[in-house]
Amino acid sequence: WEKCWTTQPEDHNGHPVFCTVYSPAFSGLPSGDGHAGWTISSSRHLFNLWECNGSAGKGGEPSLMLMHSQATEQQTLSMDLDMSANLLVCAATDSQGAHPRISLHSTCAETFLAPRGTLALTECSPGTRTPPRVAALNHFGGPISTCLAVSTSSQIQVLDLNTLGAPARAKWVAHPVDVTFLHRSRFSIALFSGGSNGSICAWDLSKKPTTPVASWSQHQQITSLQTYTDTLLMSGSLDGYMCLWDTRVATSSAASTLVDGNPILSLAFSPLSEYVAAVTSRGLYCFPMKNRSFDKRIDVAACSHNQF
Repeated sequence: WEKCWTTQPEDHNGHPVFCTVYSPAFSGLPSGDGHAGWTISSSRHLFNLWECNGSAGKGGEPSLMLMHSQATEQQTLSMDLDMSANLLVCAATDSQGAHPRISLHSTCAETFLAPRGTLALTECSPGTRTPPRVAALNHFGGPISTCLAVSTSSQIQVLDLNTLGAPARAKWVAHPVDVTFLHRSRFSIALFSGGSNGSICAWDLSKKPTTPVASWSQHQQITSLQTYTDTLLMSGSLDGYMCLWDTRVATSSAASTLVDGNPILSLAFSPLSEYVAAVTSRGLYCFPMKNRSFDKRIDVAACSHNQF
């Protein structure tokens, strides 16, 4: 890490950044030389669109440049992109953290981030403090190419964007506790879910799921899941451990490491998966991947809750 650039708290009106989503390109927005893609961030009542600089800020210019903002009436806690439908798909609540919903927003250049519809999630348990999670399934193609997966308390539902509001295409109890994370595999027609008790399940979406095809467990709530290869899954938890699981077998983790002793909030791989970045409640770290294990930790930066 030669350069780490931090946004200003006022860019998000001083509120916490809830989540971000990255895309190498959006139709109608600049791309090519000098451009390194786009990032959308969400905070209380606000979306921001950031242009990523291809030089990574080495010349003194910011790595992230705020290009557009969109006011909302919600807190967006999880989001994903459906590139085929030009939509940002969000799981959100109102400003008080109640009334969970799915909201859709445009990613067309002329109407970027403008609202495109909402759907109330009425099946969340009353009083639950676990926000819904969402994952777009268009990557899989076929009959679920227009669908999204959303968690409601302990359940997962598969909803069709073309008939939003109609009964779910599939619905099942995924964990005996609240679902705290959803991740669509990059390599197969599989969905991974994590629970508030540390449980992790793999689901085959080529048919209506009833039981997981594999499951594993950490000691505390799952906060992040990422596919490393077609047979390896990475997980992060409030227990502070980052674990690597072989998805072909339901055994102990293939590798694990304690990041810094603080709860893990998020994990992300570099584009070629040669590094994994881990965000804890204390800071940002980077680990080179070495076969099926983690190499020496690289300390990157301390983080504040209203920056990224």
